[in-house]
Amino acid sequence: MVLFAFLYLFAAFIYLYMGIFTISNDSKHTANKIYFVICFIMFCWSSISILILLSPDAQLATQFRQYAIFTWGILYSVLLHFFIVLTNRSHYLKNPLALIMIYVPAAFAIYLYFFRQPETVLSIIKTPLGWVYASMANQGLIWDYYLTVYYLSCLLISVFLLWTWGKKSLIKREKRQARIMMATILAAIVLGSITDIILPKINLVLLPPTAVILCLIPIGGIWYAMKKYRLMNLSYEMLTLDILKVIDDGLIIVDYKGSIVDANAGALLMLGYKDKQKVIGQSFKTIFPDDMDITAIGASKNKETYVRTSENKTIAVLLQYLTLTDQLGDNLGSLVSFQDISEIKEVQKYLEEAKDSLEDKVMERTIELEKSNFELKNEMKARTIVEDKIKKLAFHDTLTNLPNRRLFDDRLEQAILKAERDQKYLGLLYLDIDFFKNVNDALGHVKGDKLLIEIATRLKNRLRKSDTIARVGGDEFLILLQEIEDYAYIQKISEDILNCFKFPFVIEGQELNITTSIGISIYPIDGPDFETLVKNADAAMYKSKEGGKNRIEFCTMDLKEKRNQNIRLTNSLYHALERNELELYYQPQVDARTNKIIGAEALLRWHHPDLGFVSPAVFIPIAETSGLIISIGEWVLYEACRQNKHWQDMGFEPIPIAVNVSVKQFSYDVIVGHVKEILEETGLSPNCLELEITESLLMENVDTVTRTLRDLKEIGVKLTIDDFGTEYTSLNYLKYLPIDRIKIATTFIHGLNINQKDEIITKAIILLAQNLNMEVIAEGVENKEQLDFLKESACDIIQGYYFYKPMSKDEFEKAVQFALLVIV
Repeated sequence: MVLFAFLYLFAAFIYLYMGIFTISNDSKHTANKIYFVICFIMFCWSSISILILLSPDAQLATQFRQYAIFTWGILYSVLLHFFIVLTNRSHYLKNPLALIMIYVPAAFAIYLYFFRQPETVLSIIKTPLGWVYASMANQGLIWDYYLTVYYLSCLLISVFLLWTWGKKSLIKREKRQARIMMATILAAIVLGSITDIILPKINLVLLPPTAVILCLIPIGGIWYAMKKYRLMNLSYEMLTLDILKVIDDGLIIVDYKGSIVDANAGALLMLGYKDKQKVIGQSFKTIFPDDMDITAIGASKNKETYVRTSENKTIAVLLQYLTLTDQLGDNLGSLVSFQDISEIKEVQKYLEEAKDSLEDKVMERTIELEKSNFELKNEMKARTIVEDKIKKLAFHDTLTNLPNRRLFDDRLEQAILKAERDQKYLGLLYLDIDFFKNVNDALGHVKGDKLLIEIATRLKNRLRKSDTIARVGGDEFLILLQEIEDYAYIQKISEDILNCFKFPFVIEGQELNITTSIGISIYPIDGPDFETLVKNADAAMYKSKEGGKNRIEFCTMDLKEKRNQNIRLTNSLYHALERNELELYYQPQVDARTNKIIGAEALLRWHHPDLGFVSPAVFIPIAETSGLIISIGEWVLYEACRQNKHWQDMGFEPIPIAVNVSVKQFSYDVIVGHVKEILEETGLSPNCLELEITESLLMENVDTVTRTLRDLKEIGVKLTIDDFGTEYTSLNYLKYLPIDRIKIATTFIHGLNINQKDEIITKAIILLAQNLNMEVIAEGVENKEQLDFLKESACDIIQGYYFYKPMSKDEFEKAVQFALLVIV
């Protein structure tokens, strides 16, 4: 009995593990969902089998046996359903009659064995191994053989589906999967028939039911095939590369059938499509009519062909592709890159016409050989110029005449091979011009382009002939330093570059003072290949900007670890909402005159399942960078309104809850409508919602921001400027904005009674707000000295640890219900 109890328990655990593993691996795949249902059924069957085995009497064991029909009675129909989906025959299931035919046998089995003729205690025997069911012969043909016919039919049909699937498939992986599953199903049929049907029928050996254990063979076989051969989680999303986001050339991904599954912005622009969905699903040959097979395994060199645009026009392109395969050599699809060469083709056409004209002239003017030779030389010179122009168009930046990203990539790959052979270092410098956007906005793009040309010239003059400088973005440059002996040379060159920016640039008689931020990675210390070196140099450059700009920053282990940590946190943050890992804390706001709670600020917290509490200072910038701040901000706004309305329904006095709105969230063009929807859905009064915006947001687009703030004010919500005094808000704008409150920045509060300048600024802000009929909130108040100063200065509202720290909703309820409302 102990043996079978352990086997049942072991089987239950394995079924549960396989089901959870599969559904968590890919919850969108239909086959995964059905497989999870199968594992759950087997888990229930195993659990009931344990209850049967441990039953103290035959009556209770028989009752549990009857309920088990709801597991094994439906199991084989679900298995058949699973194999129909797995073998790509789901189109049959669109007909409701097909589903009925699959599940009617299961329904009849439940009817027959539970309702029609349930088993009795006469059919059960107590043995040392546990309760055993003896053969109940002569009860009718259906009673004796229906179960055998039912489960054998479902399993044999499943084997047939797998056999035909594996035979017809051209993919090695699918053939191996089919063989594994057919073998495990047939093994289970043979063993199950012997232990649970044949032996009990002839009363040779009486064992507790083993089918629930033997089913581990086929179900485990499915799981093994899934884990080893990626049975149910293959998607072309695995083929999407980061290069899609940054490359200017057209780039599309095509599946092994020749259908387009993804395209980057460059491809959409070249093809004339604004919506990617209009491209996805089209045949490759629809857009590339040229007779070319990109599904054959291999890769192509540059090939001239043409594409058909959305307006049914054709554009000449230079195309190359790479076929992607899995570990078995099966074709997963192709990565196709193409570049518009219309201008080059026009030049070539001109060359062809010039050549034809030249031949005609030679034939017509043979008697004027000397003159013809002179003209011929001119034509050849023109041709050389045009060919040089073609090369420059392909490998150089048209504005600065520097190498472009394509040429730089090639030189860096060659330099890496040479450095590896000679045991030398390479230095990679990533330059970003500081505040270049301000130059374009203030002076226009024409002067901005002239400035870039001057910058390129100055940088090029600072380098050796063996070094390479390339323009890779609007105001971004890459510099390759070869044959480097040590760090000192890289440091010297970088400092020299910074120094060359100390002299102003003169554009059309106007002096411009510009600086640059430099990030540095070194081969092979910071990466073995082009992509890794550029990423690490880019990360170092951003650290340079964060450190104040106009600086040099080398890539470090901490920086690389931080970048990897940010990537891991970004991936986790994508699932934080759906996993309920985010929570709102509330910090009360107190009336400075009465010490009464008159409001609260909603503050976001993240409880990571592995890392524990993650500081908002860490994950909020990640959310801003990744764009997740939009969805997270919407959740925060809704949750704060919902919770506030819930407290009011509990009898709490209505108070406003303040919610911080990020720059990206505020610029989202539907924020006004979204606020209206949330207030209507939650039933919260608008005057109980307060939106906090930063000074930097006010400077984004004054006209648009002002219009949006007025629309929000018309709804009835309160508006507050957060961290006032830390940015460069124009006081002229402030008098026109519909602001209710100003929140003094924490840095000024912490300087009270310490720094006289902080005290002067704080008093000035309070006086300014009073004259503009605005309330003032002091944030970050931590001691009585700060509180006394603020009260004496007529500050309206206090927020900080002196009164309350940020607290969970339950703690906040207790603070309002039981803590003193007037704090001495």
